Order: sequence, then structure tokens, then C-alpha cells
Amino acid sequence: MSESRFDAYHELLGIPPAEQPPNHYRLIGISLFENTASVIERAADRQMAHLRNFQVGKHSAESQRLLTAVSKARRVLLSDSDRAAYDVQLRKALQPQPAPQPVVRPASIQQTTPLPVEARTVPSNTYSKSLSPAIPTSSNSFSPVVLGAIAAGALVVVLLFAGIAIRSAMRPKPPAVEIAVGVPPTPVTVPEQPTVTPRLPLPPAPQLQLPDPPAPLPPQLPVTAPEPPVEVVVSLSEQPAEVAPIPTPEPVMEPKQKREPLEINTWVDLLPLIELDHDLVCGDWFPEPGNRLRVASYKYSRIRLPIILSQCSYDFEIEFEVGKDQDDMHLVLPVGDKNVMAVTDAYHFRSYTYLDRVAGKEAHENPSAVHRNLLMPNRRHQIQLNVRLRGDLANVTYSLNGRKEYAYEGPYADLQVAPYWGIATKTQPALAVYETPATFMKCRARLIEGEGFLGRAAPLHQQIPAAIEARPATPLTSLAPLSKSHFEDRVGINSGTNPMIGGKECTDYVYAHAPSRLKYAIPANAKMFTAMAYCAHSANVKFIVRVDDEELFTVENHAMAPVVVELPAGGKVLELECDPLDRSWNDDSCWCFPAFRE
Repeated sequence: MSESRFDAYHELLGIPPAEQPPNHYRLIGISLFENTASVIERAADRQMAHLRNFQVGKHSAESQRLLTAVSKARRVLLSDSDRAAYDVQLRKALQPQPAPQPVVRPASIQQTTPLPVEARTVPSNTYSKSLSPAIPTSSNSFSPVVLGAIAAGALVVVLLFAGIAIRSAMRPKPPAVEIAVGVPPTPVTVPEQPTVTPRLPLPPAPQLQLPDPPAPLPPQLPVTAPEPPVEVVVSLSEQPAEVAPIPTPEPVMEPKQKREPLEINTWVDLLPLIELDHDLVCGDWFPEPGNRLRVASYKYSRIRLPIILSQCSYDFEIEFEVGKDQDDMHLVLPVGDKNVMAVTDAYHFRSYTYLDRVAGKEAHENPSAVHRNLLMPNRRHQIQLNVRLRGDLANVTYSLNGRKEYAYEGPYADLQVAPYWGIATKTQPALAVYETPATFMKCRARLIEGEGFLGRAAPLHQQIPAAIEARPATPLTSLAPLSKSHFEDRVGINSGTNPMIGGKECTDYVYAHAPSRLKYAIPANAKMFTAMAYCAHSANVKFIVRVDDEELFTVENHAMAPVVVELPAGGKVLELECDPLDRSWNDDSCWCFPAFRE
């Protein structure tokens, strides 16, 4: 399907064209006129969570419009008064409209004015049920030509299984039919249930009494289309008629994925290939001279490595230093079609080393775990992991500084990673620390058997389209907010640690640690609002954009994400909210490069 004909309702929500545009109930996937608040809320949240999977990708614009529509449906259906008014309109729209009744004219009746009884005779091309011949009234009304035609007609009737009416050879004669035949006509035998064409139905009863004509049908009334219901369905292209349409913005397109096959038994250095915009999951990571990578001490910091190693055997190696005593190191590894985390000096007193979540067990619960401190501060360490696959079984061997510490062998179906350590893919490895400042000097991998690729499987970071960035802009950092609420005193213009975007420090941003809300007056000529939502420290914030209390944009659980919002005509107040979701520590959220655009 071409991009211009992409059906967002069908492709993203499974709503077929026959049910489009959907009503609010269909849009969020619940029964018609459902009124249980918890059911409505959970269904809407489920749809929105599903649609957010497409916020990073080539269909991000469509998913955002659907998110706005679902949010509107959720708001209407959770309000008793709004839902009641909406249901009235919806029931009116769903009522079947009466179809126009056709004027039915019986084919056997050729006239509308009844004939006098004495003038009613059987037409010559029909037969009564008694099959008695018509009574002649004159002996010299037909010529020999007519006589021959009647005889030929009788012969045709016999040959066509008696009783089949002659369709076009003979036309109805005048009411008084006289047959001048010297010999009575040959009797015709007709089956009990003769086949009769629609234009020649059986005649009335033998008394030669035609039925009275049917009562005239009432005049056909013109059918008028019902008035369109108000706000019953949601259109993806809704726009006020009184305003010149805003040109459709260039879609936020996903950068093209590039993959290069790996050579067998060849080491590949990965640190020089890292791009923070694409590979950052969360945390403060800084490239340093000499192809080194440094991470600050933020919880659950993670960064993916640009290599794909699913369903293959390989070796993986890192060299690093930790910044303080008894710190931990975590490595996320693909194994078959699963991934697993190898922890070093983790859990109680930072003293357990093993694979985490084997068959659901944490490392310290596994009897095969190494139970002693292994890492020393300010000392260079080397970890090597050897992953080998044999059918459904995996062998993972862990060595520290050249010494083998443990080996796991078992089904790789038993391996998993805790959700709070997720990296949005099971095919790439990742570096991770819990709360440890560390510096990585080397990170490399070597394919042993199977197929592997240089590249990325996780969605790539997107930029705001250049055509939109080229529009005249009014930076939000040059405007004073109408109001603001925020966490402690953590709000300001260009305050705090500068975010890293595009490999450079951003120096035009509004720092608003979650939870926070900022409101701004919308300039009269503003048509769009754009920004880069940024929360690399935790990647656990929901960014929300509203205009006059109407939610138009949301994105959550991303270190950074583009924000492109078309402003409705006549909009007065822009509201920016950062929701901390389940917690607020390390939620240093920022609106980077925020601007109103014409």
C-alpha cells in the first residue's frame, strides 16, 4: 500500500473501512453504550499504550492523531453528562432510515378502469384453469392468415410443454375475440403446475371475472437525508472551515536502518560506532577522547550497542573502570531469541555475580552465583562472555580478568531481563550500570557461528522535519509563562546540566522536572508548536501538550522524542505537562528547542 493511502484506523487499530470513521465506543474497543468507568478507562489506556508503539517510526504522525482521537473519546465517555449527550446523538445516527417504497404495478392487469361484465373476455394468449375454449361470437371475423397463425401457435404450445405462454409471437387481441374455425380447437393438456413467465401469470377464476384493480398506492414521499449528528465520529482530518487549511506537515520519518553482515571470527570495535541519539536508553553518557565512553551515577543507566547478535554464537568483551568501591556492572546480552543480563557485584552488599532472572530467579537466589566482591575501584577490568547455541540450549561462560567464574548451560527459553532493565529489543547487547560512575575503554564482539550484523534493531531516534524547522519561530524561552507549577524549585530557562542532542549540548531549553505544568499564551500567528521532549536521566516521564485544556500530544518512556503539534484555530493557552508516572526521582525533564511556529 502506498504511503499516501495508508489507512491508520485499519492498520493501527484494526478498524476496517466499513466501520470508519468509528464512534467513540468502537474507537477504544468496547461495547456500544458501555457506561462502566473502569472499563472505559482501561480500554482507552490500552489503546493509547498500543498506539504509542508507533510514535517512533514512519507512522508517528498518524499514531499521534489517533492518540488525540482516543484521548477525546476517553474524556467524553468518562463524563456522565458528555456521554449522555453523545449517546443521544449516536442513537439518532444509528437509527435505520426507511427505504423509499417502489410503485408496484401487477403485470397481469393491463388497464386501471374496470370493464363492464359483458365486455370482459379471456385474452387469446391466456388459458383458464378449466382449459375450456373461448366461446365464439362470430363465424367470419378472422381471415385464413389469422387461422394459420392460431394453428401454428397451438403447435408451438404443445411442443413447449403445454402451458408455456407465447412471449412475443402473439399480442393481446381486442376484448371481443371470435374464432372462426370449422373444427373445434384441439384440446391442450397442461401440467398441473405449469411454468409461467412473470409477464404471463395465470388468469383469474373460470367465471371470467377479473379482479378489481388494486387500490392506488399513496403518493411517494421524497426521501430526505437525516441531519448529520453532532460530534458522533472522529475524523483524522478535522479542521475548522473558516480558516485556511494548514499545509500537512512533513511526517516525522524514521531514519533508514543500515545493516552490514559480520564476518566470522573477526573482532569489531563498537564504542566508535555508538550514536547517543539512536543508542541511548537512559542515563548521562558522554563520549570522551580516544573512543572512550563515560557514564554518570544515575540509576538504571543503559545504552545499546549497534550490533545485532540474535540466534548466533559469539564472543563479547569489555574493558572498564568503576569509580568507587563495591560498585556493580551490568551487561545485557542476546541469547537465541531472548536476552539476559550478566551482573557483576550486584545485590546484597554488591557481592553477587551471575546471570539475572534465570527461570525467574534473581542472581542472588541462584545457587550457581559467585558470592564475593570482584571489582576494585580505579582499576582496569576485563569481562569476557562466550555465548554458544546448540539447538534450544545455550551455554554462557563468564570470565573476569582472564579467569572463568561461572558457566550457565540450559534452555535459553528460561532467560529474561527484568522490565526496568529493558532496552526495547532482544537482539542487541547493551552496557548498563545501576548507580555506578564508570568509564569504558573497550567494547568489542566477534561472530563465531550463524549470522550477525552491524546495525540496529531498536527504533531510531527522529528529528523534527527540516521543512517545519524552517518556519518562522518564536522561542518559548523568550516568553514568560502565564503560570507554572513544578517539583521543588527545579524549573528554569537553560538551567541544570545541558541535554545532549545530536551529539551537541542543547543551550535552548526549558527545564521542568516532573511533575510540572507550564502555561503560555499562544501568539496570534502561531500555527504549530515544536520541541524535543528530553528526559535522559530516567526516561520515565510522560510529556503532554494541551491547548485550552484539550490534550493534543503525549509521549512517554523515551529518553528523547520529537514534539510536533498543529495548533487549533483560535487556541488561546498552551499547556506543557511533565507527568512522573510512578515516581519522580531523576525525572529531570526538559523541553528542548521549544518554539511556536507560523
